[in-house]
Amino acid sequence: MRHGRVWRVVTNIGAIGVACLMGLTGCASMSPLAGRDIALAHWRARDVAADAGSGAANAGLKLEPVNRAARRSLESSCVVIDSTNAERAVTLAYVIPIDATGWSWWDDPDRGRTITGDKPFQNIVDYYHAEPVFMSYYPMAVISNGASALCIAVPPEPARVVRFLYDPVVKELRAEFDFGLSPTPEHFPSRADAAVRVFRVGPKWAFRRALARYYSLYPEAFKRRVGEGGIWMPFQSIEPIERPEDFHIAFREVAYGDWASLAFDKQHGVRSYVYVEPQTNWRDLRGNERTYDQYVKQLREDANKGDRKAQATLVSAVEREDGRNDLYLDSIAWTRSAPFGANADPDVATEGFDGWPNKGQYELQQLRSAIVEHSLDGVYVDSMEGWGAMRNYRKAHWRTTRYPLTFHQETKRVCLMSFWGTHAFVKQLTTELHEHNTLLFGNGAFHRFWQLAPYVDIPGMEYGWFTEGKWTPVPDWQFLFLRAMSAQRPYLLLMNNAFEDAGQMEEYFQRSLFYGCYPSMFHGHTGTSVPYFSKPEWYNRDRPLFMKYIPLIQKLDSAGWQPVPYAEVEPAEIRIERFGDGRSNNLAFTLHNSAADTRSVVVTLSLRDLRLARRVAATEWITGRDVPMRARGDTVRIALELSANGYAVVGLKAIADNLPVQPRP
Repeated sequence: MRHGRVWRVVTNIGAIGVACLMGLTGCASMSPLAGRDIALAHWRARDVAADAGSGAANAGLKLEPVNRAARRSLESSCVVIDSTNAERAVTLAYVIPIDATGWSWWDDPDRGRTITGDKPFQNIVDYYHAEPVFMSYYPMAVISNGASALCIAVPPEPARVVRFLYDPVVKELRAEFDFGLSPTPEHFPSRADAAVRVFRVGPKWAFRRALARYYSLYPEAFKRRVGEGGIWMPFQSIEPIERPEDFHIAFREVAYGDWASLAFDKQHGVRSYVYVEPQTNWRDLRGNERTYDQYVKQLREDANKGDRKAQATLVSAVEREDGRNDLYLDSIAWTRSAPFGANADPDVATEGFDGWPNKGQYELQQLRSAIVEHSLDGVYVDSMEGWGAMRNYRKAHWRTTRYPLTFHQETKRVCLMSFWGTHAFVKQLTTELHEHNTLLFGNGAFHRFWQLAPYVDIPGMEYGWFTEGKWTPVPDWQFLFLRAMSAQRPYLLLMNNAFEDAGQMEEYFQRSLFYGCYPSMFHGHTGTSVPYFSKPEWYNRDRPLFMKYIPLIQKLDSAGWQPVPYAEVEPAEIRIERFGDGRSNNLAFTLHNSAADTRSVVVTLSLRDLRLARRVAATEWITGRDVPMRARGDTVRIALELSANGYAVVGLKAIADNLPVQPRP
């Protein structure tokens, strides 16, 4: 396998290492994280295209590391500099030498594996729309033993693509950054930089504790700015819907120019967000010659006639490895248009284009005017991760980017990852929106990339819950990723389904309830794709589900998801998530029995950790029934039955005239 060969090269470099790499190493002791492993932590670099066994493999590379202790953690950054003035594919790595044999490597909040054998431990996105990008899902890696857990994380800003791994052969925990070094970029010629943060947490719920700590270290990146949540309406006006208030519609994406529908939104408390997909330009074809040359010819004709969007697309067009502009020509079921891929970075150079804008500038100007003229609540950015892994070889775009270059994993050719253009656009747009008390709503948020977390106020994702007629709900690991990256912000799901069959509809609502996410509806199928809310027979059939479950989700959403449950569950395979805490008197737990038979479930809660009063009442929200409880010392035990594939929500309220137990100092 290709990635196996790459990892062996890394291992060989580590084994060779000390003599040729010590000159590229910066070390610092770390009193808040006492331990020999941390004291020996260092940065190192390697030219991945050079002969790994050659003593000259890293010739011309220089590292400038900086370490700083802060808030019971170590902040470490490093600049890698090339003096050869060439284009080089370089991996910069932060390395913690540690023998973690027998420890646990955590893939995510719930999945841990014992470190053994000789294969690297990692949780990476191998491929993204057929483009190889070897990056980690989460912005952190966690390993733990019985005494503590060690976490290495990257800050939300400056955003970087990172790959975390534990290498059991050379016994190293590493954060690796794949950089392309080139003299072309004006902001960082022949250099790139990265930063990490290292800290320890308790071993129990190790990854979840690390997430909670990450939120506390970077609170602005996960700040909630939106008020009450609700479901997502894609495009369609809500005015024709019978009694729309029953569905708790909170957010609507609005097509540019569909301003007549806004008045009804405002009258009914629905917030409106104007649509944009900055990294593409979908073009209709004049005639039947569906070829690259014909599309480009027509795009140039339109640009020369004054079509500003066509002009912006030519300025910002992504250049593929063969030198042609990116254009997707495969058939698309719902349109004859074909999308050009564009670099949405507003900093793309426009010199030499006779006053033409770039794509980012064009879209921003359109949006600014729309928001002011029509008092919109913000902007809806579609396909946030779409076209992201695509590689851009257009050096005019390299020159002005403020993001590091990377390289093709197979050819080692230096390039710019297209996702950075979307990131630059969203970052500037969100900054402007917040200055005017408006928000950014994003589709496709946290499908695989986490780097937009600081800038998406209302994240969401379209998802098909049936594959070839088989019920295929969002898997728990995916749900946890989007939940973790949205933190306490609302997360919205948009179902694309054959809505004629309502057999799984309540499970869709219950599964969304478990993670505190809002279930919304897009297109169904009656021979052709039709909007769900255009069919009264569908939404009237499901109206009771909206009326029952959305208010419960709103209560969880308002309380806020908390990564650490501070609750033990028996049997252990029962899934549990926590929302709120006892101090705010909004504590609730969601439970899921994924087994094929009924289970008797006992939940034991820590009064101190949950800041819970000694006398509390528990209610199961879905049924409205009281739940029996028994206090024992500093714990409370809750017992209930969960049916096969059953869900429950247990809310706890302090009984009046009882003071909460004080948290541990």
